[in-house]
Amino acid sequence: MLLAISGAFFLHSAIQAEQDFVEFPIGAHGRPLIVPVQIGYTTVQCLVDTGAAHTTFDTILRGKLGQARGLMRIETPSGTIEIPQYDSPPATVGPFSLNSESRVLCWDLSPLRMATGEEVYGVLGMDFLRRYIVTIDFDKGRLSLATTDLKPTAAVPIPIRWQQGCPVIALELPESRAAEFRIDTGANVCTLKNETFQELARNQAVTLCRSSTGFTATGQIQAATGFLSQIRLRDFSHQGIRVDSDRFNAIGLSYLSRYNWTFDFPHNQAYLVAGQRFDQPEPIAASGISVATIGDQKVILGVSPRSPAAGAGLLAGDVIQAVDGQRASSIDMYTIGQILTSTPGQSVDLDLERQGKRFHSKIVLGNRLMF
Repeated sequence: MLLAISGAFFLHSAIQAEQDFVEFPIGAHGRPLIVPVQIGYTTVQCLVDTGAAHTTFDTILRGKLGQARGLMRIETPSGTIEIPQYDSPPATVGPFSLNSESRVLCWDLSPLRMATGEEVYGVLGMDFLRRYIVTIDFDKGRLSLATTDLKPTAAVPIPIRWQQGCPVIALELPESRAAEFRIDTGANVCTLKNETFQELARNQAVTLCRSSTGFTATGQIQAATGFLSQIRLRDFSHQGIRVDSDRFNAIGLSYLSRYNWTFDFPHNQAYLVAGQRFDQPEPIAASGISVATIGDQKVILGVSPRSPAAGAGLLAGDVIQAVDGQRASSIDMYTIGQILTSTPGQSVDLDLERQGKRFHSKIVLGNRLMF
């Protein structure tokens, strides 16, 4: 079934729910942040996305939304698009009502399902999240919403500003360049504005590598990719963080999950402490393939020329049956990504299917800085 219709599932997913607090389990260490939203008797899995100004539901749920209210123009990495908007449905997230003066959007979210491998049929945006204190513990795999004041002990405070309905914080780039970055829990990697990316690359503050393929709610995109010589957040500093060129500056889960966060959105304040992934090196290995979930299969969408995958003869459309002897259907997309970017020189065994024929291939991961 595409949608889980079960009140029991909803109660199981909320670890603790009170009138002013709810906590959910999430995937640890940078996996997509997904929580259940109850629309009537239907439980819908939704992505928690601080980089989205508006809450959005998949077109399959159009019949459960309120009255149609025309179109809304939205800025996306792919450009400006117009999305149908509706009155908010009678929905809840734990004890909290989704109903607000804001309207919700309705869009085909199948690209998110392809990218995450999860049955995601909604995106919780800042029109809802801004009313709450949102705590994300990436180490323990916990996300909570609260309405009571909460100031973590031994945490570093960071002021939040707002741009286009989304939260931004100040970071320092190479050359002591201050820049504001959108906090984007709906994205994996960090991004730099195109002009900033190009200038830092010219000054060798970004080490360029092969371009990357990514997904947004509007589809697949190609982006120039590199590694920053340094990025600083208050007293915390990192070297070699991957960044993609985009229309916005944003910090995604690959960076955010190096910390544990409390976002006190009502009081425009964030608090952070270093997490277990704080010093983890950024992966620089690459296979040269982009993978998506289509139905219940892991499918190769593209193969980069002159990459290890191209040298092994892999083609777009090949279906991955197993990775290092483990059935692909039992591995989530995050783990597959980790395996395919683990260490240069590491070999990965793949069992595949092409046009009904099974075959085996071994890929020796390359260094994405060198091909």
